[in-house]
Amino acid sequence: MLEFFMYTCPHCKNLDPKLQEWAKKLPENVKFHHMPAMFGGSANLHAKTYFALEVMGEAKRLHKPFFKAIHEQKRRLRNQKDIEKFLAENDVDLDKFRAAMKSFTVQTKANRAAALMRRYGIRSVPSMVVDGRYRIKNTPTVLETTDMLIEKTIADRK
Repeated sequence: MLEFFMYTCPHCKNLDPKLQEWAKKLPENVKFHHMPAMFGGSANLHAKTYFALEVMGEAKRLHKPFFKAIHEQKRRLRNQKDIEKFLAENDVDLDKFRAAMKSFTVQTKANRAAALMRRYGIRSVPSMVVDGRYRIKNTPTVLETTDMLIEKTIADRK
């Protein structure tokens, strides 16, 4: 189960608190993953930043503050310098961050995200993908629809 998102997307920011609570209630056999969208430009930089923070064990801690910086504090965060300033303010080791950004792991995760977007036809965010078969675009009932498709997938496997 994947959620494709972008930090600059106001719909993603608004969905995220509900999504975090919803994800806590998923069945044990359902794995939920955030997948930053690779639409080019700052979206790719933000995606690689997310993956670098994930490698460092900091993605979960900084996910909400990253949204907040862009949407509530109106920070641009469109280049490496601005992102590093934000990260330094949040006690991230910049040497480790820079090393992670250049790592094979982050490059592989970014390439995989771009490939998955093509595979699932992701053209807007937020979008959910269940079992690699169902794509759900953002609607007022996105989580309910996702729940229904998760239940259907589990039932189909029995």
